[in-house]
Amino acid sequence: MLPQYKFNDTMQLPSYYDVISMFDSGAISSLDWRQLCYNKESPIFELFTMEFVNLLAEYLSQRVEAYYAMQKQQVLILEIGAGDGRLTHFLRLRLYTLIPGKVQIVATDSGLWKSIRPVFPVESLDYRKALKIYQPGIVLCSWMMYQRDWTAAIRAIPSVNEYVLIGEMDEGCCGHPYRTWGLSSFRDREISDKKDGNFTPLYEMNGFQRYNLDEISRYQICRSDWPDSRFHSKTVSFLRETKT
Repeated sequence: MLPQYKFNDTMQLPSYYDVISMFDSGAISSLDWRQLCYNKESPIFELFTMEFVNLLAEYLSQRVEAYYAMQKQQVLILEIGAGDGRLTHFLRLRLYTLIPGKVQIVATDSGLWKSIRPVFPVESLDYRKALKIYQPGIVLCSWMMYQRDWTAAIRAIPSVNEYVLIGEMDEGCCGHPYRTWGLSSFRDREISDKKDGNFTPLYEMNGFQRYNLDEISRYQICRSDWPDSRFHSKTVSFLRETKT
């Protein structure tokens, strides 16, 4: 029987090493994991581990420090499609300790997925309204809907210096392979974006550069993982280039 309280505990996150140990020992079977992740009452897309959140918070604190030094004002981090609010909640606890007074973090979600109910504070806003209202400096999005792209709307907000995507990347089941991730092999299917000459991803056209955050991604566990097949979920940053 799975110790579900360790996965859904509102007071603490599970340890990556504990979960992997349960995978390796057979304490979690493939069937157990599937039933847990696809539970209709509280489905899991990304199992946020203590190690992952701590490293992401450290990364974000460094980015906030840099933006704070340039702008001389508090940096707002906005999570869109935040689901139950777990990621923002635990990031807030860490960030407000690391860089007190320099950051505010807010979770938002449209609430269209009725099976996912907020466990922590989440404002009921779809991603477009949330971006317009908050005008964030940094945007977070975990497990963007498959074949949907929210990143064009993110890049259109002048205040956004960076956005961080969590989930399956490129040809995976998060976002759009071309519009979100910039895969040229999917470009011909987008007739409106056909151009002659060299291929440039849409995010680069908008002045952003992509960086895979491999050290953080090492501690991710998601619903696509199995006891014998892991590392399907990644964390990727897109930084707005500064003009000199």
